[in-house]
Amino acid sequence: MNQHEEVRGRLLEQRTVLITMPLDTVSGTEAAAALMLLDADGDDPIHLRLLGRDGDLDAALALADTLDAVAAVVQVQAMGTVGGALLAPFATGTRRVASRHATFILTDPHPIPSVGGDPALEAVNHQRQLGVLHQRLAAACGVALDDIVDDMRRGRVLNAPEAETYGLVDAVVPARP
Repeated sequence: MNQHEEVRGRLLEQRTVLITMPLDTVSGTEAAAALMLLDADGDDPIHLRLLGRDGDLDAALALADTLDAVAAVVQVQAMGTVGGALLAPFATGTRRVASRHATFILTDPHPIPSVGGDPALEAVNHQRQLGVLHQRLAAACGVALDDIVDDMRRGRVLNAPEAETYGLVDAVVPARP
């Protein structure tokens, strides 16, 4: 077992899933599988830690759908900078917290081209998926959909307290005494 697998295993023992890379189909599927296994393993809260500026929107929405299906409380914590596609699973958590120095970049994720796909069809699907992301964020934040769309197009940046005021974050994690 390499060091990465050992750390991942120890985190799972603590009911923690960590995503620190751009989310793609592989990392999204691994995270979803870990969440489902932890949910089946008991009712104790699950912790999902996120750090990343973007990723594959389809993978992020699939992970958000998995969070919707998990019965256990899932506390999602933003560490560092979170933005783009990773806003979907963040906004879906049962409880959303941010490290006190976390930054949120409200920005539309870029489409990820597939090999051999129809570009026109992919563009239509990406626009539809953006609409789903915007709706999820509007519902989670209690912000009007048009305001979410405008903020995402402008690339609005929020620090942790601003994100709490915006409704994206339930609480900012205080500093240790």
